[in-house]
Amino acid sequence: MALFNTPLPQPDHALRAVSAACCTHERLADFYRDFEPRMRLCINFGIHTGHAVVGNVGTSAFMDFTAIGDTVNTAARIQTISHDNRILISQATYDQVRDRVIVRSLGPHQVKGREEPVVIYEVLERQT
Repeated sequence: MALFNTPLPQPDHALRAVSAACCTHERLADFYRDFEPRMRLCINFGIHTGHAVVGNVGTSAFMDFTAIGDTVNTAARIQTISHDNRILISQATYDQVRDRVIVRSLGPHQVKGREEPVVIYEVLERQT
């Protein structure tokens, strides 16, 4: 899990998240160039934008800076739909990056924990 827009505000946090996923895929392709196909890992992304409870969670023995809430759960559910090295984003994220990415709509998907379907897009290309 990666967090954006915390602890410092980032007005372009959704674009940063999508860009990080795109950069990871680009760099992995270069990294895996000399690997046999069976040795290559698929890395799938699920990105959702919204509010979350963010901060240090734990005990005095172990403290972790993390985020919890529906936004985090929805991102995780979107990631489980992803396969074959895809970057999937929610409508909320797409609304913030639509001018900077080329996507393919995958339509509404019912995800665990949500009553309403989540509209999902696959990021095909990031525009610079």
